[in-house]
Amino acid sequence: MFKNKYFWLALIFILLAFLGGLTFAYLRPLAEPLNVVVNPTATVSQPTLQTAAVVPAPVVQSTATATPLENCGHTGVSTTLFLARDITQSNWPPGADVIRFIRTDYSQKKVTILAIPRDLWLITPVLADQNIDHSRLGLVFYRVEQDTLGDIKEKYLAATNALAQTLYDNFEVTPDNYIFFEMTYFAQAIDQLGGLNVFIPRDISYAGNTFVSGSQNLTGERALMYSRLLPGNELSEGWDRLDRQDIVLKALRDKVLDPTYFLKIPGLVDKFWDNILTDFSPALIKDMICMLKEVPSENISMVEVDRSMITGPGPDSSMIPDVDMVKKFIQDTLAP
Repeated sequence: MFKNKYFWLALIFILLAFLGGLTFAYLRPLAEPLNVVVNPTATVSQPTLQTAAVVPAPVVQSTATATPLENCGHTGVSTTLFLARDITQSNWPPGADVIRFIRTDYSQKKVTILAIPRDLWLITPVLADQNIDHSRLGLVFYRVEQDTLGDIKEKYLAATNALAQTLYDNFEVTPDNYIFFEMTYFAQAIDQLGGLNVFIPRDISYAGNTFVSGSQNLTGERALMYSRLLPGNELSEGWDRLDRQDIVLKALRDKVLDPTYFLKIPGLVDKFWDNILTDFSPALIKDMICMLKEVPSENISMVEVDRSMITGPGPDSSMIPDVDMVKKFIQDTLAP
């Protein structure tokens, strides 16, 4: 599925580079941390097609006695929740389109990026005030954002926290940090970098948008459209869309690593700042950039909640997951 290991790693690297150009108190988080309520005794009803009891993943105890190696000022493992969305799509409420966990193992110099489909049909205690007991995962973000008073950053924080809480309520996983951003400005950044040179492996056409196979230069708008086209439903086309996203982000990575274009990144900070929310501090951003440079390609792995973990279609164009299977897979992937 993930033909290029650098897909979301490239985007995260670029965002961290943008944020690294900001001048703030060095150790102070740029936004409030998440407040996920961890209650191991809570019980909630799962979707109709999920009947098995949830079994916690076993905790594997390490037998190693050596002192963990320190790299870029850290040891051990950290997990970041990475969310993005595109508000330009008018045919569906703008929820979180991209949902990823990034597991960074500083001691082993390894990075794992775990993709979670936005359309998983999950229990949603966070939407109890709206009388919604189940929802597509990505729409949790939209519903809480719309229901929250305050400025845009307060809405982003409440919505991000609600999605993180939903992931905990279903799979009992929590991130150490988070990044959220609006994909619209990602397209503008591509234009400022002169577009992207991509190779499109096959023709694709949908809703008046046609992409012909072959090498070509895509504007930011076209690159974003190519990465988001969904000719069918999520079950039939969702994974192919992830492949197309790989193509776009590989092209972006190639461009920003070219010193000629990398010098333009600081000039994009102002454009992105109002549309990014993260609890990273400038110090941690610096360390993460250091780590992303240090990790060899063979230590970057891309994994996903895939078709084998989906039991069938659900309401509202969603996917019914095998909750036990998904839960074990996520916990095993993110384990310290």
